Amino acid sequence: EKLGSHDPVAIHLQKNIPQQSGLGGGSSNAATTLWGLNNLFGKPFSLEELIIMGKQIGSDVPFFFSNGFAYCTAKGERFVNIADSFDFSAYLVKPPYSLSTPIVYHHFRTEYQSKCPPPQPDEFLAHPIYFNDLEKSAKQIEPRLQQYTANLKSRGFHTVVMTGSGTAHFCLGKPNCSVADLHPIVVAPCIKSEQGWFPRPY
Repeated sequence: EKLGSHDPVAIHLQKNIPQQSGLGGGSSNAATTLWGLNNLFGKPFSLEELIIMGKQIGSDVPFFFSNGFAYCTAKGERFVNIADSFDFSAYLVKPPYSLSTPIVYHHFRTEYQSKCPPPQPDEFLAHPIYFNDLEKSAKQIEPRLQQYTANLKSRGFHTVVMTGSGTAHFCLGKPNCSVADLHPIVVAPCIKSEQGWFPRPY
């Protein structure tokens, strides 16, 4: 529509990120599609224009035009790239059930919101605070998440927080068990290198 072109395009999408896991799979697909189409048609649009288009599709889409580590505000569609100074390994785990993002947001109440003021990027990098205000509504809709989170904490992780609207969680620290014991699903044990974050074999 923006290009004014009616040239046909065939798109094949192979989903690797679990759906309804709160990992931004659909949003990253949308951003990648915009990026790919822009390249296919000779880059008629700037990065800023792609971000504006992405915002019209969904609030999380613009983030996937960032460098992968950004401070997001408003509904998440505004971001500022910041340097990734973290140095740790992390695990992404997901139970075999999922949640609908609109339903989780529908059940959210303002009293669920954290009393902790949102830190500025430099404050967060110096003293990271991890919380997710959607966890309470998600666990009311899906009570099994309460025990799931508790089980992950019992595995030795010092931080266990649900991602987005769920149901996946990110876990920081070293587990006191094998990765296979983090059943039912390990999305990806991730490790940071100079090139970025990558899944590692296990």
